[in-house]
Amino acid sequence: MGNAEGDIDLHNVTVKGSKYAPTKQEWLYGGTLAAPTWKAYMDEALKGEPNEAFPSPDQSLVGQPKKVTPPRRPGTTTRARTRARAATTRAISATASRTS
Repeated sequence: MGNAEGDIDLHNVTVKGSKYAPTKQEWLYGGTLAAPTWKAYMDEALKGEPNEAFPSPDQSLVGQPKKVTPPRRPGTTTRARTRARAATTRAISATASRTS
């Protein structure tokens, strides 16, 4: 969603006289107001129409997710990671022996 005036903070807002600041959620999200409004509208617009399932997609058009390998941080070689793991294990073991 956007606004011609720029970014609008949707925190503790009032829309048509209703304050949106629920106890656990003080921000207004699309699921808070827009989605229920759209559902109510569409339920009324389609009243009496049969429910129809979406057809299965053409499998030739469905691709597999691309395998993405996260980038390594600069300077982190396999050897450096192995040394860091070993140092962490030693520190945990030392802490455990002191608290036992």
